Amino acid sequence: MRRVLFSALLIWCSACRGASSSSYLFLWAGDAEHKASDFLAVIDANPTSPRYGTIVASIPTGMPGSHPHHTELEMPAGGHLLANGFGAGRSWLFDLTEPVKPRLLTAFDDLAGYSHPHTYIRLANGNVLATFQYQSLAQPAASNAAPEAMHGAAHGVAPASIGRAAGGLVEMDERGTVVRSGAARDDAIQNRWIYPYSVLPLPAIDRAISTTTDMDEGNTKATSEWLQFWRLSDLTLLRSMALKPGPRGNEHQLTGEPRLLADGKSI
Repeated sequence: MRRVLFSALLIWCSACRGASSSSYLFLWAGDAEHKASDFLAVIDANPTSPRYGTIVASIPTGMPGSHPHHTELEMPAGGHLLANGFGAGRSWLFDLTEPVKPRLLTAFDDLAGYSHPHTYIRLANGNVLATFQYQSLAQPAASNAAPEAMHGAAHGVAPASIGRAAGGLVEMDERGTVVRSGAARDDAIQNRWIYPYSVLPLPAIDRAISTTTDMDEGNTKATSEWLQFWRLSDLTLLRSMALKPGPRGNEHQLTGEPRLLADGKSI
């Protein structure tokens, strides 16, 4: 029996046709033996349904062993969902407007000179703000630029980030066409192991805050205590700030998913 690696997202999809009385669990998964294709499965999550808890549909990506990791954290209003195979540095866009008939719309690799995307956040203008952990091995990264999307750029099969240059933020449309990008490397600090993990846009003040945890657990040089502050409108890096340790000594490390609290100013 094959072992399955997966991440799950329980989604109420207002954009899904025929979903007014249904709930679905979308399961982004892969074969732990890296032989069968990674896939997105659809599970009936309606307790009153006779098919409750069963897989009602699935769609393969055609790629095994990509390390299925992040999807968007909330179902977008349009019913299109981005998901990444982090180890492969590849993103897939799924059409889930009809949950029992999922479709794969497109896939893309490195963008704007950066590789290994991690987090995708939808912006009010319809674009997506994404963190890319590393500089692409294929070509130098663009800084605050608006290049064309580089579909099909070279990507690795594993992070192997030790010794790799810092990545950046990319604003793009959902199909991977780049609008602008910004480099996370900050010459004002000595630390060179800055790998963007997640990001929180704050459009009301034209700012974004990103965290810096490296997905490569073997990179002990990346202590991941850094926060970075950006101007959201053009992705200019404004400042990098290291969090201070607490009583235990390592509470400041491994910065993760930033969230804006109810007061509208605390993170």
